[in-house]
Amino acid sequence: MADDDKSWIPEAGVRKFYSKMADVLSSWFSLEALPAPKFESTRPHKAGNPPRGSEGCSKVVEGGINKNRLKRQQKRLNRSKARAAAKGLEQLKM
Repeated sequence: MADDDKSWIPEAGVRKFYSKMADVLSSWFSLEALPAPKFESTRPHKAGNPPRGSEGCSKVVEGGINKNRLKRQQKRLNRSKARAAAKGLEQLKM
């Protein structure tokens, strides 16, 4: 059910409702089939699919680490080393 009269209902929900109603009302009359959705036919895969490993399971399950995570860790380590070097230089000057 829609919370607001002016809100839009997602297409997938409308299609599911239509197909269920067609099944329920099939003994009295038949509703014509809906055409295939244009958006899904042109773009079969949705964005944001998780990365898959060699066996088809997610990289997290296999213990794989994201490249961005490795870059962040390396940058953090470099900053830490730079701070330690700067602190060492300050102590030498005193």
